[in-house]
Amino acid sequence: MYLAVLHALCMLIVGSSAYKTVRTYYFNGKVYKEVNEQPWFRVVHRTHTPIPAPMVNESGFGQHDLPEDDIYVEHDWTEEEKKYLPCLDLLCVCPYYGGERILSCHVRTRQVAGKVSGSKCVLPNGKLLQKAIRKEARQLSDSERFQIAIAFNKMKSAGLYDRIGFVHKYSGLHEGPGFFTWHREYLKRFELVFRRFLPPGSRLGLPYWDSTMESELPDPRESLFFSSLFVGAANATGQIIDGPFSDWNIMEELEPLTHKDAISNKYTDNMYEYSKRSTCSEAKWDCGSKYLFCHRVDGNPQCVAKLRIGAICQGFEDTPICYEGRCVDGRCVRKDLDVGPDPKDFM
Repeated sequence: MYLAVLHALCMLIVGSSAYKTVRTYYFNGKVYKEVNEQPWFRVVHRTHTPIPAPMVNESGFGQHDLPEDDIYVEHDWTEEEKKYLPCLDLLCVCPYYGGERILSCHVRTRQVAGKVSGSKCVLPNGKLLQKAIRKEARQLSDSERFQIAIAFNKMKSAGLYDRIGFVHKYSGLHEGPGFFTWHREYLKRFELVFRRFLPPGSRLGLPYWDSTMESELPDPRESLFFSSLFVGAANATGQIIDGPFSDWNIMEELEPLTHKDAISNKYTDNMYEYSKRSTCSEAKWDCGSKYLFCHRVDGNPQCVAKLRIGAICQGFEDTPICYEGRCVDGRCVRKDLDVGPDPKDFM
């Protein structure tokens, strides 16, 4: 669930040079040019063909179907969650982590010594509570990936993952103008709970999936992302069969905040930030992750996801597209190398 939501929401909009696409039309003997600028994308996006108007209601976009016999059950936040999860700054949420709010300008603890500008939240182990950093899944180190898998499995075992995931269940949250604002606040609350299951002082936030890195693959479903290293592979019926979440059983509640509150800068000013998107260039032909490789797309270097063993790699024979393998006769075959530990060995 969390990766699906993150895929929908966790796109960081930053200033960059505008990408432009130009279409030329000839009509009644005249030439017309249509210029489409994309100043918010770091990677040029091809022009999309809009869905025909008569088919809009048939599209599955934004829909969140439930079984016909589903019965609505109102979600209840605990009193502690009602008190701290709506917080939009770290001092407010500090007691949720057992921390101490230090209001003076001089702080001396076992691990934090000297001057600290402004008020801080000092955790029981002496480390400061800082805003989370949300990384794309392939940017995580192996250690970070294992920590996240362990945290989610602990949340699942404690019933917290299902209880908080239950809030996300109902379709009214997905087919209206409040989609972005509701999910922004929901993910922030989910992340606050998630951070309780990480080592105190960790800055790890919820990971997200940048699916544009799969867009150039022969078959995006064969991306390494859908393997035991990340979210797991699925069988023909869609069940996850390996990876750290394979044994799981699957199954408007954000008061007092409103949609107006959810467009506040306090989220990214105080609570979390995003790591920079993986990029490469002519001068730096490296994406900084062993799960990505640099590939020229429409003449521009771009980071692309690697494929798992057995995947179709036709057309990429001379590239490092296969994780711990190589592309032979259009298929990824394994090298005689260690692919690393299974995350389940750490639980």
